[in-house]
Amino acid sequence: MFKGRSTRNIARLLCLTMGVSAVAAPLVACGGGAKYDNESTPLVLATDVLDGVFNPFFYTSGSDGEVVSQTQIAMLASDEKGQTVANWEEPCVSLAYSTVTNGSLDEYNQTQDYKNYNTDYYFALKDGIKFSDGVELTANDVLFNIYMYLDPAYTGSSTMYSVAIKGLQQYRMQTDDENEGNASSAYFDSQTTARIDNIYQWATNRATGDWGEWDRYEPYEGEKTIESDILKAHELFREELESDWTNFEKLDVAKDYAKYVDANGNPLLTESWQIFLLSYRFLETKKVPQQEYYELIDNYGQSDHSKETLINYVYSSMVGEYSKATETYKKNLVSIISYYGTASTFRDYVRSKVIEHQVNADGGMKVKKISGIEIIKDQATIPTQSGAPQTLTDKDGNAHSYDVLHININGQDPKAIQNFGFTVAPGHYYGADWDRVNGTDYFGVKFASADFMTSVKNIQVPLGAGPYRASAENGSTVGKDQKTDFFKDNIVNFERNDNFLLGAPKIKKLRYKVVSNNTLYDAVKRGEVHYASPNMDYNTVQKLEGSDSGSLSYASADNLGYGYIGISARYVPNIWLRRAIMTTLNAQMCVNYYGGGQYASVIYRPMSQTLTDYYDRSWTAYSNAKDDFDYTYDSTGEKAKQYTQRAKNSGATDADLKLTFTIAGDSDDHPANQMLQNSVEILRKIGWDVTLTHDSTALSKLANGQLSVWAAAWSSSSDPDMYQVYHTASTATSTLAWGYPHLKSNQSTQYERSKLDELDGYIEDGRKYMTVAERKPYYERALNALMDLAVEFPTYQRKVYYVWGKNVFNESTMYTGNQVATYRSPLSEIWNVSFNESAD
Repeated sequence: MFKGRSTRNIARLLCLTMGVSAVAAPLVACGGGAKYDNESTPLVLATDVLDGVFNPFFYTSGSDGEVVSQTQIAMLASDEKGQTVANWEEPCVSLAYSTVTNGSLDEYNQTQDYKNYNTDYYFALKDGIKFSDGVELTANDVLFNIYMYLDPAYTGSSTMYSVAIKGLQQYRMQTDDENEGNASSAYFDSQTTARIDNIYQWATNRATGDWGEWDRYEPYEGEKTIESDILKAHELFREELESDWTNFEKLDVAKDYAKYVDANGNPLLTESWQIFLLSYRFLETKKVPQQEYYELIDNYGQSDHSKETLINYVYSSMVGEYSKATETYKKNLVSIISYYGTASTFRDYVRSKVIEHQVNADGGMKVKKISGIEIIKDQATIPTQSGAPQTLTDKDGNAHSYDVLHININGQDPKAIQNFGFTVAPGHYYGADWDRVNGTDYFGVKFASADFMTSVKNIQVPLGAGPYRASAENGSTVGKDQKTDFFKDNIVNFERNDNFLLGAPKIKKLRYKVVSNNTLYDAVKRGEVHYASPNMDYNTVQKLEGSDSGSLSYASADNLGYGYIGISARYVPNIWLRRAIMTTLNAQMCVNYYGGGQYASVIYRPMSQTLTDYYDRSWTAYSNAKDDFDYTYDSTGEKAKQYTQRAKNSGATDADLKLTFTIAGDSDDHPANQMLQNSVEILRKIGWDVTLTHDSTALSKLANGQLSVWAAAWSSSSDPDMYQVYHTASTATSTLAWGYPHLKSNQSTQYERSKLDELDGYIEDGRKYMTVAERKPYYERALNALMDLAVEFPTYQRKVYYVWGKNVFNESTMYTGNQVATYRSPLSEIWNVSFNESAD
């Protein structure tokens, strides 16, 4: 990140949380060495596979977010400890902010009225900030972003909606009574489920030929909603196919699928189109019994392998016969809206339509703005908790007046300040009808409109006020519909933003390139790479400190994220089976992958150890005497056998013991590979039918809740709040991955539902208090409740290493040595970084 300085944009940049690394462009030979020039030599940063969702509101992968972040700034920045800051020297919209709490929790408990207990946030907005296209950033842009994140049709990763902003529930649920907000939310959820259930009811009527006969299934009199919903599902499925094709094009098929060979040892899978067909079972691989080779079954059988042809083929095969409403079509439709990636986006769409229908039925919007959010014009001061107002000054220290964003929330919320550090993207660029914005009751966001949100999401060339602007390879500016020029041949192109508020970056050209992480160290060593963050082990560090010390420099820090094993309650619904799996997981094997305790350590609760005030170092076992869980590793399988029997006593069958464990990618080179292979062997010995697979599409499947047991890793923030990832009201994809829909249903046990309620309660209680001493006990209980549910098993936390070639950079413009920290990488302030132009 940029000196650890932005909470939603720049903070995620440059190799910190996602293990992303930087590679150089081809070097220019000069006297046997290399010549670097800030005006002509591109700094090329390597990235993991990109989904191509380069949109500040809707990106989901860290790699896409990192690309977007180069073009954005946020309301607040963060320091090297991850704490929020704002001043003229920071790359953020606010020049100052303050927090004023009125009343106390004790007063609220006496009156049950938040008028006596609330918190005001004040953000003084800098003037003179310009987006890279030269348009000035104003308070209207700030409000546009807020209303985007708080709209009920918004489906991105921001959880600003979880903050109890005054009037928010009235606005989101269009009710005059704030106390009815939660009831309205539950009502809309139930109506969404009912509306989708109408499709299920029609589709499970297996009779062929009744397309259009909706009367007994329609939720609203006189409206053809089922037809429009189904056609929308078709549209979303088509988008999923397009996205899958793009992702498969980025694979190194020969490497990732190297194990699939024929009887002569020749590879069966070498082209990305094969992987596309394989994922939809129009191609299949079949292992020959008792042999180490495979057969390829071709259910497609045609010679045209072009993108348009194959996408059309899969699409028409799945939903092309919709007008005939055949039995096969209906089965496919149920699968698409239940299990495919389309399922979650389709539900979001239907929910927004339910709200939109209700608003229209009630005669339009009752509540046009959120009462707790306002812009106060031309303020010379902002209030403070001490009572003495803070005087606002310009860059030179002279008193000056500024527009101030004022947000009032019920009670207190320690995470609120981070939620209010949102990215400020340009409303004129992302808003469809910016001319209508008045700053009083219309802010550029069409309320609860899935179509409006789609129009925003379709803008895939980012624009903002960050240090760099999107460009074509030749440096020319690209429009919002020119994504193929911005992202071409797995390379993303940037030029410096001359309007950047802290001054134009020293290095003019910036590139992102999709590269394989396992070759990064050697690439640095060969001089093909400027800077990288490769996985490190003992032997590699010995090289850095020995034979390679003359040509390479490095720095290290504690990594923000951690590894884990996830178990979906949807596919493993019996809690005793989930617990059985956990007793076969030996996390030390993950640590051994990194070369031992010097570079990684076992982590016993699902919280980053970098949260030193909250992660209890006394946790030294995967068990807790105060709770029901004990997942201490047992190599004999005896404990897993006992848990399995308890599962069978409570209704589990042998069919429940057939599972697939998934690791992202198709390579054995993964920290969790040995651990999961060992788990599989233990479980097989006690009668389970378990398969370990490597899947290059695993992460996209995970986002849609399609995996049963998987290995992955989290990034983390500087706050212990667990709402986004674990609260049942969160709209994050993690709740699908955990199988929360099952856990919340009557199909789960009362015990599990009560634990889920406990978890929600502890998370909410943790937000009521502000100090570490008050909050820590609630998060300890929340973590134990989560462990009790047996859906996440934390495994390891590693160090992150940064390696770069000597003489590549002017190192006085970087952070080096002890300056590097968890929230600060060597290239944190990228706008200040300069090549060593004297190198030759």
